[in-house]
Amino acid sequence: MFADEDLLSGKILEPSCGAGNFVITIIERLILLKEKLNAVEIIEYIQHNLYANDIDTIALKITEMRMIITLFPLIVKAYIQDKTFKLQKFKLYNIDFIKKTVFLKNFHLS
Repeated sequence: MFADEDLLSGKILEPSCGAGNFVITIIERLILLKEKLNAVEIIEYIQHNLYANDIDTIALKITEMRMIITLFPLIVKAYIQDKTFKLQKFKLYNIDFIKKTVFLKNFHLS
């Protein structure tokens, strides 16, 4: 589906995530690829590099819940490793890419 080096080479965008099947597959692969890092570093990598979009807000909520469920063991480890750890909001967007005005938006991919 995608090469490991592609997952580790920069930002990842799922432009139409639906219920998050592809997003969850990416997270599971990233966890395996980053297994030498601690839980906080893995979660932060995912939060800084994985972007998902869908025009359906319910689908985005389902994706967000699935992401939390998938990452839950790591989230627990992160809190144990660092009592000040706070799970940041995932980069989930509700943008209609069909509309011409989408390209007028200023996206911050950092």
